[in-house]
Amino acid sequence: MTNRSTTQASAVLQPVSIQTNPTAVIDRTREVYESLSRPAYDLFESRSHQHGHDLEDWLCAESELLCPVPIEIKWSSEQVTVRAEVPGFTAPEIEISAEPRRLFISGKRTLSAEQTTEETACTEQRSKEMFREIELPAEVDPSQATAILKDGVLNITLPKTVSSQAARA
Repeated sequence: MTNRSTTQASAVLQPVSIQTNPTAVIDRTREVYESLSRPAYDLFESRSHQHGHDLEDWLCAESELLCPVPIEIKWSSEQVTVRAEVPGFTAPEIEISAEPRRLFISGKRTLSAEQTTEETACTEQRSKEMFREIELPAEVDPSQATAILKDGVLNITLPKTVSSQAARA
C-alpha cells in the first residue's frame, strides 16, 4: 500500500491599497481613454469614415486592449461589498480608487513569453490592462474602505456613511 501525502496550497491574502485622491483617478481615466481612442478611430477609418458605429468601435477597442472584470455588488445597511474577478493580477499591479458614490478598479501587468529554438530566439511582451468604473448603490466612506486579493478575486468592503445608513433605517 502506497502512502500518499497531499498538501494543500494555502491561499495568500494580499491587501490592496485604496486611493482617495481624485487626481490619480482622473489621470488613469485619461490614460485609458487615450489608449482606446486611437484603435477605435482606426476602426472608423477602416470603414471609410462611415458614421453610426462609434459605440461598436469603442467596445471593440476595449475588448482588444482591456481584460474583462466581472463584478458582483452586495450591500447591507452597514456596507457595500464589491467582488471583482481579476485573475493573473497581483496586489501591486492593482489600483483601486474610491469616491463616495463610485469605485474605480484598474491594473496593468506585463506578460512575456520566450520561445527558443536552435537558430532563433524570440521574446514577446504584451501588456494586459483592466479598468472598471462602478457606480455604487449607496454613499460610502472611502477612507474606511478595505480590499483583499485572494486567488484572483478582489474583495472590497466599503462602509456606508452615517447619513446613508440613517436613510435606510
